[in-house]
Amino acid sequence: MTATLIGATGLIGNYLLEELLKDPFFDTVRILIRRPMDKTDPKLERRSLI
Repeated sequence: MTATLIGATGLIGNYLLEELLKDPFFDTVRILIRRPMDKTDPKLERRSLI
């Protein structure tokens, strides 16, 4: 299952990202971001809005 998260660099988005990455139900976590993010994880896919 894939989760898509918009705004992963904000306070709540960052918390949700951590929870989604820990959850074994999700194979992929796709994030849409405006600011650069240094987080790395095999489940993580980044999409830049800028």
